[in-house]
Amino acid sequence: METVLNGISIEYSDVFDISRDAGNVLREMDGFGWKQAPLDETARKFSDCMAKLWKVHPFREGNTRTIVTFCAMFIEEKGIYIDSELFKDNAEYMRDALVAASAVFSDLGDRRRPEYLYRIVEDALERGKEIEEDAVRRIKEAHCPLGSEQVRKVIIWERGESRKYSADEIWQLLKRKERETEG
Repeated sequence: METVLNGISIEYSDVFDISRDAGNVLREMDGFGWKQAPLDETARKFSDCMAKLWKVHPFREGNTRTIVTFCAMFIEEKGIYIDSELFKDNAEYMRDALVAASAVFSDLGDRRRPEYLYRIVEDALERGKEIEEDAVRRIKEAHCPLGSEQVRKVIIWERGESRKYSADEIWQLLKRKERETEG
């Protein structure tokens, strides 16, 4: 029973359909041109796919956390950064937004309200773009070669350390990684 739906429960995928339904969503996600789409279209498609995958409910425990984490990792693998901390810091809102975006019922019809999910996803994508632009700026300041792999490394390092690296630190880290790759 979902409070955001006035006590109505979501109709999740039947246990025997989980593999098929999840596969369909994953193929849809993989077939979309993430890098070519404008931000608003990316936010809508990402939100819609996240809600569809969440509604499949492949995980008995931790479904929301796992789906949100997977989707954030998926889109970053496609080269689009997202501030997934926004989802974590607003976990209750995120779950309610997923519920509202997934409210399609066999007897009541389509009662979806995806705008809440669109809003938080678009905010997270905008923040992700800012994170990427900041990493690019600091890599340039470090006078290091600039490419998508270097940007990815800096963002991942900084997330792991929960801090931003200086230009000197970025230079040292990227040079060390370059030497490790050569050796």
